[in-house]
Amino acid sequence: MKTNNSGTIEFFQSLPDDLMVQIAINDWEALESLCIALTLDYQMVVEYYKKEILTKEKKKGLAS
Repeated sequence: MKTNNSGTIEFFQSLPDDLMVQIAINDWEALESLCIALTLDYQMVVEYYKKEILTKEKKKGLAS
């Protein structure tokens, strides 16, 4: 799996639909774990960008 910001989303989008259906039918807990992983990864990306925006705003404030 890629480590860039959109890597996890791209990974999930690359999974064939029939594979996701098979996971849902045969291993609901695995599907739940995949969804949790995607949610956590997305939240980490959001937090990262919030931090980057705050850092840039602080730098702009110091430069003024």
